[in-house]
Amino acid sequence: MAVLGDLEQHVMAVLWRAQKPLSVREVHESLHYGREVAYTTVMTVLDRLAKKSVVERQLDGRAWLYNALKTCVDLHVDEILALLSGCGEGHARAILDAVERRVKDVQVDGQDSCLSTGDPAWTPPGKACSFA
Repeated sequence: MAVLGDLEQHVMAVLWRAQKPLSVREVHESLHYGREVAYTTVMTVLDRLAKKSVVERQLDGRAWLYNALKTCVDLHVDEILALLSGCGEGHARAILDAVERRVKDVQVDGQDSCLSTGDPAWTPPGKACSFA
């Protein structure tokens, strides 16, 4: 699976936080992004995410509703595994061990999840953190 782009990550964050299917309009209205994003761009992003099997869509009257098929954790694991593919078991284990030792360097005190920050305008960080 291809790595998700920055805007795709933000759209997924909206769906994860909603924890229910949303229309394109609802995603567009809930999207907090660094620049103005057109409704049609959000529609295209959701269509591409559906083609990647990251979201599912169902017709509700005249509007498509989108729901996340993969969790935030699933997408992070997919990306890590993609990075490790071809490393060999010994090298992959060494990398995972190093990540385990250094994970405290990226944790935020009192924050269990990037989706539960308490800030309704929270969005994923830029390219420092991407999803597969």
